[in-house]
Amino acid sequence: MTDRIAAAIKNTKVRAFLGTQTADGAITLHVTSRVPRATVETLSRNLGTQIRITVHALRRFERLRSLQALTRIVSGTEILFDPTCIFERAKALVELSVRMRSVFGAQLVGLHFEPRRRSVFAVLSVAAVAGQGALEKALTEARSVVDAWRKAVRLDFDIVLFVGDGVPPGARLVAIDNLSIGSNVAVLLRSALRWVAAIATGAVLGAGYRAAAAADSYAVSQPNISIMASGGRQTQGFVDIGAKANLPLFDFAGAQMSVLLGSDGYVGAEGKVFVRNPDIGSFGLESSFETLDDIYMVRTAAEAELYLGMVTLGADVGQETGADFENAFSQVEVKLYATPDLLLKLEAEFLPDLTVGRIGAEWRPAAEAFPGLSVFADGEFGDDERQSVMLGLKYHFGDQSRTLLDRDRQDTTDANYAGRNRLISMQPSGYIPLG
Repeated sequence: MTDRIAAAIKNTKVRAFLGTQTADGAITLHVTSRVPRATVETLSRNLGTQIRITVHALRRFERLRSLQALTRIVSGTEILFDPTCIFERAKALVELSVRMRSVFGAQLVGLHFEPRRRSVFAVLSVAAVAGQGALEKALTEARSVVDAWRKAVRLDFDIVLFVGDGVPPGARLVAIDNLSIGSNVAVLLRSALRWVAAIATGAVLGAGYRAAAAADSYAVSQPNISIMASGGRQTQGFVDIGAKANLPLFDFAGAQMSVLLGSDGYVGAEGKVFVRNPDIGSFGLESSFETLDDIYMVRTAAEAELYLGMVTLGADVGQETGADFENAFSQVEVKLYATPDLLLKLEAEFLPDLTVGRIGAEWRPAAEAFPGLSVFADGEFGDDERQSVMLGLKYHFGDQSRTLLDRDRQDTTDANYAGRNRLISMQPSGYIPLG
């Protein structure tokens, strides 16, 4: 029937993402836009049965918080047409959650799915895995449940099972059943705290779960180059061009070099080395040189990032020096990926004589036609009333199949320049630039 439905709608404007059949034999096609009555009648004749159309608003799916909520669409029906296999697989994973809860009961805090690697995280209470050999026993029991589930559902895909009392902070989790929805925040927070403690002891992956290391957990997946061009205005208009290159040093470490040139005489250059796990976070050391109108600045800093699903938290601490000044500075940053290809960010920088706020956005608008292209906008404002805005384009030469989110965590890092406002703030009082 799947082939018959696909053939019937092929030459129509019907874009069905799901086809279900009720007990009375009627077939319902699920779509996101209205279908003319004449088209429905034609489909009914071609398929030899009554065709119904159900129109779904996309925002309905955006509000869903679990796979179980998704499967309500197909509740009490037989799936006949599922070209993406999303609904069949969601039903199967919900069935797995039922089996897992029947074995572990209240000890199962949450059951979560990480789609990118098709991983299932069975998060147990701390007490359930605290005793000698308790975690190994739980893992054995969970494997037995999964083995029986595989035989029962006979799916065309497999999963990797993680069992413990936490998850890697970078895991982008989807609650499988409704009982797991409320546990997401608590589990991620507990796992993030464990990751911070693990850095101090050298056990970056912690002891909260068991699984094989990911095959693509490299600091830099492959050598890559990005170029950019932008225009903006501070005290006067300017145009910038820049480039940065990333190289893998080891599986867990990489290096980045960048340069930025401005039409107003601004020059910036930066180098950094860093260690990174794309599922957890990064730590690096960086040094930069910037100059404008005979004022120069050298910065050295340590930076760290923590990946929490669609959010990245970052912080820098360092020192800046010039011809007649030396200051400590710190930065904090929050990056929110509204979608994997739309980044929103907020940053604050703190100095002895100045506090600076920055906002920005970056969007990858043409993933198919121009996969390496992104557009960005940045703004800066300080308590010295200096402001600047900038609009520009970037193009990435590397693995162009990656989203912005994956690119930022597997290919490249930010180039952290102090910027024009900071250099101008260091100029002597009453300074008037020539030209």
